[in-house]
Amino acid sequence: MRILRDGSWNSADHLLTRFADAGISILLIWMLAPESFSRLALAQAVAAPLLVFFLSPENVLYRDFAAVRALGAPGLRRHLSAFRRFAVAKAVFSVVPAALVAMLPWAGGLSPSGRFWGLLWALGWALSPQVSGPDRLFLRLDLRWRSLVAHTLFQKLSLVVAMVLAVRWGRGDLATLAWATWLSLALSAGLALLLTELSLVRSPLAAPPAAAAPARRAAILLDSIRGFSFWAHLNGVLYGWSQTLDLFFLGVFPVAARDVGLYAVALKYSNFLLALPQGLMNLFNVWLGRTPPATGSEAVAAERRRALRLSGWLLAGMVAAALLFRLAAPFVFRLFAHGRWVEADTQRMAGWLTAILVLPVAISALNFIDTWLTLRRSVRALLLEVGVPTLIVAGAGVAWAVRAHGVVGAAWSNPWVAAVYAVLLLRLWRRG
Repeated sequence: MRILRDGSWNSADHLLTRFADAGISILLIWMLAPESFSRLALAQAVAAPLLVFFLSPENVLYRDFAAVRALGAPGLRRHLSAFRRFAVAKAVFSVVPAALVAMLPWAGGLSPSGRFWGLLWALGWALSPQVSGPDRLFLRLDLRWRSLVAHTLFQKLSLVVAMVLAVRWGRGDLATLAWATWLSLALSAGLALLLTELSLVRSPLAAPPAAAAPARRAAILLDSIRGFSFWAHLNGVLYGWSQTLDLFFLGVFPVAARDVGLYAVALKYSNFLLALPQGLMNLFNVWLGRTPPATGSEAVAAERRRALRLSGWLLAGMVAAALLFRLAAPFVFRLFAHGRWVEADTQRMAGWLTAILVLPVAISALNFIDTWLTLRRSVRALLLEVGVPTLIVAGAGVAWAVRAHGVVGAAWSNPWVAAVYAVLLLRLWRRG
């Protein structure tokens, strides 16, 4: 019964996160013209490679949570404090790459100032969960589900209110959107800290078995970055970038802003499909993080069989869900058009979606295998043997497709990215 309860809470949190993010995107689609929305979508695509500079050292807790928790409240607080300070520092640092990249020309018809505020908006959106990340990760791994879901509700509602006010009162001005997003980020980080402290006060941790001076914050960060988080972060960034290559190259090559905007709408709709399995996949991540690594060939083989079995079931479910998404697409696109695009555009978007949906189906089904390799094997090998070659090989194909065929090529490059990733990941998996 415990696993059902934990699974329900974890799924609720991830479904809320995914549907809220997609819902905010749809809200922006509803309120903005396709050309204006395309500028936001392009800013997100250009910001994606910048995330390589924004490491999340707290992710080592997925591997070391039991050991850190055993240090008692002082040791845990010292770890969380180190991770929080790093999170705030990288949020402040985000202004630097945003300013530098804004000087470069890219599509969208924006001035350098417009590109700067667009990038700050996109980075604020991406960094909001990261700045709250240390406390959210503690709440998740310590199974503080009510606090975690309460924080998610606040985080997303504050962002909804911020976006609506920025569009209504600021008329969609990029600077106003950026400031509103960063205000939501700061409020969410403060609430996450408060919820963590309340959890520790109400349910204090057991004292460590022997008194010991807490590790220095610098040593905590260095150990995390050097031993795990650096490689995991690079792998995650490349993994995320490989999924946005289509929009990235639509911003590089000359494509009509209206077509890019319509394509972005279809892409955002496909993101709903990723919301469905996210809770299940992250619960597997939490289970691995709280479970000591298996010892002996039998135990390791059992874990691998479980990951493979879950992947098979999820693949079947995702294929069925993708078919339903495709059937519903014309109706959904007509619902949100309200005069901004015509029936011919709706049919084009639905056609693109047929190819776009292949990628979320593939990456979702393979996520169990990816997670197991990350936490039980070498994340460095995953980066060098899967992440880097996927980006190079898949990126070359996407660049050619977009340059030669525009948005149609962008859509049909998604199966190519999925195939490259699947082949390389399964190759590493077979080697154990």
